[in-house]
Amino acid sequence: MRTAYGEMVFRLSSGTPLHRDNFLHQLEKGTWEGAVFNRVVKDFVVQGGCEDLPDGRIEAASWIPGEFSDSLTHRFGALGMGRDANAAKQSADCQFYIVTHPEGLSRLNGDYTIFGQLIKGEEVLRQLNHAQPNTEEAAPAIPVFIEPISY
Repeated sequence: MRTAYGEMVFRLSSGTPLHRDNFLHQLEKGTWEGAVFNRVVKDFVVQGGCEDLPDGRIEAASWIPGEFSDSLTHRFGALGMGRDANAAKQSADCQFYIVTHPEGLSRLNGDYTIFGQLIKGEEVLRQLNHAQPNTEEAAPAIPVFIEPISY
């Protein structure tokens, strides 16, 4: 994907086929055309796709059963799907995040599905991690648009 900061390339995992296939389907559908990273929490995650509702829930078209693997962890550059506080740990089909914590976020392992890993563009992710937030929300003050690249 391309951003104002440059390009990031991810390798998607065959170990999470439901999430991988959903992500590719959303790309083909154009779900994220014109979307922005609506949440940037320094040294935690950058998040894009569909936004959270005011009550914290996600208005997703569908939900994906959680797919967890000990080999897919929340390390720097991990690509995961967002979810609200549902007990089944199902992921929203339209919201994704990228881990920006330099040492990873192991406390999220087994709770949120990781389905890919950044393989190119670490400096781009570091710059995005430092995007200046607006004063009311965690969104960058200057919107950072997501331009999906075909695969």
